Amino acid sequence: IRQRFFRHKVAAVAGGIIVVLYLIGAFAEFLAPGLPNTSRPQFTFAPPQRIALFAPNADGETRFLPHVKGYKIEIEPEALRRSFVVDETKVIPIGFFVKGAPYKLWGVIPMETHLVGPLDAREPMYLLGSDRLGRDLMSRLIYGTRVSMSIGLVGVAISLSLGVIMGAVSGYYGGWVDTLI
Repeated sequence: IRQRFFRHKVAAVAGGIIVVLYLIGAFAEFLAPGLPNTSRPQFTFAPPQRIALFAPNADGETRFLPHVKGYKIEIEPEALRRSFVVDETKVIPIGFFVKGAPYKLWGVIPMETHLVGPLDAREPMYLLGSDRLGRDLMSRLIYGTRVSMSIGLVGVAISLSLGVIMGAVSGYYGGWVDTLI
């Protein structure tokens, strides 16, 4: 069965995607740039920030520096609401394995390291933007993967348990009824 499964290209790719989604769900705390419920009201409905790899230094030379651009908040005079504009002068360096908000991996192991994030944890980084409460949508999406993928596992576990119990009961009583006939 395993050989036939891996020979079928679509099934192998779909299986790989499912494994990746389960790994994202299992390591959500580490993969998310921030905590899903951390609210920053000054950044409500902030637009997504794009990652740039090169930035000019003080000499005007371009150097490798993964970063996102900061926000500049402007008030629209007609609607009296704020809007975010990309601030080209504000460079927020980002990196891998950065120190961020503390969390417990799987609810047990205390950690502060996140896979990707701003080098200064006080700086905003919203790769997918923020919601109406100023919460990071990417972090919420990663945490939501855990919930969505666990629902499938719980459904399969319940179905398996009920099937085994009902099969055992029907086998026992089915055999008992046959001896009467």
